Amino acid sequence: MITPEGQITIQGPVIIAGLEIKLTSSGELSNGTIVELVKEFLRDQLLNGTAHTVNVRKIQRVVVGP
Repeated sequence: MITPEGQITIQGPVIIAGLEIKLTSSGELSNGTIVELVKEFLRDQLLNGTAHTVNVRKIQRVVVGP
């Protein structure tokens, strides 16, 4: 909830979790596509109705030789 002063207040329990995900693709993926894939994965895995926020902090690209 945002107060009239612009402060954010949180009601109820708050859980913060860190998660490292490894994606493998055979082609190029944009940062936006990667973020959407992570959001979709979490949306599908969390219980329905669970409020969540996704922040992607770092995307590291690794190229493996043939």
